[in-house]
Amino acid sequence: AGFYLAEAGFSVTSPQDPRAKVTFHLWEGSRAVVGRVRVEGAEATGFSDQIWTRSGRPFRVGALEADAEGIVRRYENGGYPFCAVYPTLGTPDAAGRMDVSLRVEPGPFVRVGNLRVSGNRTTRTRVIGRLMGLKLGEGYDQRRVDRGRRVLLRSGLFYVVGEPTLGPQAP
Repeated sequence: AGFYLAEAGFSVTSPQDPRAKVTFHLWEGSRAVVGRVRVEGAEATGFSDQIWTRSGRPFRVGALEADAEGIVRRYENGGYPFCAVYPTLGTPDAAGRMDVSLRVEPGPFVRVGNLRVSGNRTTRTRVIGRLMGLKLGEGYDQRRVDRGRRVLLRSGLFYVVGEPTLGPQAP
């Protein structure tokens, strides 16, 4: 782990021969280690103890991606479904230490405005809303939306429940 700057290549001997020999060349380079970690943006405090990417640990792309996804999820569950996280990597120094920055752009705060149902012929919209457990005026919470979709599927009232979508509220 931590071989962020690894390089790979290959060579082929007798490429015209159907039994050509392919040799892969790997150069691990030095291990990249996380230097400073900064989480920047609106209400970015409180994340540094919740992410795996920390100073002194080997740098792992997968861990950084998981950290960014965790921040997005936390914002989605707090009323910010359009949150985005942008990682920036510094250039490794001679010791292989590399600074990492995560810029958080939360997007607008979203409240549940109204519920529009399409394709339904018999069940009233307010019944569907009650089953979903969403309350008008509350902050958007992705966990509640996902749970509501599962409840609708398990209710037996519907064969298919599509993915909910966010849209602008009608004036």
